[in-house]
Amino acid sequence: MDKIQYEEEESSFINSIIDDFNLLLVTATKIEKDTLHSYLKPIDGRSGIIKIHKDRQTYYLGTFGKYNAVHVSCDNMGATGRQASISTTIDAINYCKPKAVLMPGIAFGAGRPQRIGDVLVAETIIPYEVQRVSKGKNNIQYRGAPGAACSTMLNRFKHITNWEHKVRNKIPGIHIGGVFSGEKLIDNEKYKKQLMDFQPDAKGGEMEGMGIYTACDGKVNHWLVVKSICDWADGNKKKNKKANQRIAAGSAVDICHHVFNSPHAFKDIGLHPAKSQKRKVAKKMSTKKASKVLTAKEVEKEIIAEMKENTTVKLPSSINEVVRVFRSLDDQQKITIAKKIGVYVVALNSMYAHERDKEIFSRAQRNNVLSNLWEELNKISPFENATNPFTN
Repeated sequence: MDKIQYEEEESSFINSIIDDFNLLLVTATKIEKDTLHSYLKPIDGRSGIIKIHKDRQTYYLGTFGKYNAVHVSCDNMGATGRQASISTTIDAINYCKPKAVLMPGIAFGAGRPQRIGDVLVAETIIPYEVQRVSKGKNNIQYRGAPGAACSTMLNRFKHITNWEHKVRNKIPGIHIGGVFSGEKLIDNEKYKKQLMDFQPDAKGGEMEGMGIYTACDGKVNHWLVVKSICDWADGNKKKNKKANQRIAAGSAVDICHHVFNSPHAFKDIGLHPAKSQKRKVAKKMSTKKASKVLTAKEVEKEIIAEMKENTTVKLPSSINEVVRVFRSLDDQQKITIAKKIGVYVVALNSMYAHERDKEIFSRAQRNNVLSNLWEELNKISPFENATNPFTN
């Protein structure tokens, strides 16, 4: 396998491309991360996977199947610990505002007729940590409410065709149903039987799915956990552990990659195939006259169009530079400028970053204060051309 190349960018880089990155991928272990990155390709126009450090997380941007995606890996297994799946996913949702969240990974299986490498698609996440413990036999009652995955994403896995991935010369089985999720790394046959007695139809179990469900609740409607069997939680987890985990991670990521290779499957949830940056640049450049000197009104018109396009294409005016500098600011700086030039409204605080940026520019245009906005930006990051383009 070729060595994976990475290119680092500042955290503000995503502001200019956020509309094109609506899929969030979350993994929990190193083998899951490494396997996923072997399928992740550089976005159009780049030679490596983009790597971004933001607060306590590191994000990777690339193309997964037909879609641009952001990947984040949990630093710890489980849902509730520090840097586990709840906090990691919440951070990622706040950062990149995805329309869909997908977690591929490894899990334990329920048992025969399942095989190592078979895939578990979680129709529901079954939490088992919420319990009532009382006296006597059968003293444990499970009281957690299952979380239902996105029906649209689930449907696409139910109707998979032409998947040709093989494990030991056989295409893995696909098991759709409830999957246990909790904080325990289970490797005890008696405890596993206790869980299976509680929910006999469950397909297996893992440790992070409840965190995905919890983090997405009320923020991202479309989420799914897809994992593959690496062991049976029966006390023999160490047997062929590394090999089985590689097999399972490969099955889980491969089936997800196969499903997300469809350019049409996820339009109903707002996911669209990655666009070619070369075609986008060519289209924009063909509509611009490089030698034309724009008037202030023309600059105003084009800068609003540029914000709506959400691109970083170089244009024959100061438009790109103004947009670039504005997008490089942090959220508080943008709000402060909006207040200074008189276009601030409380609603800006609750908007997604790209929507807020466009709204600030649109309001500045309507209020005839783009010149003031330019002056504020020039104070923070002086432009090479010191002439305000909105005053001519």
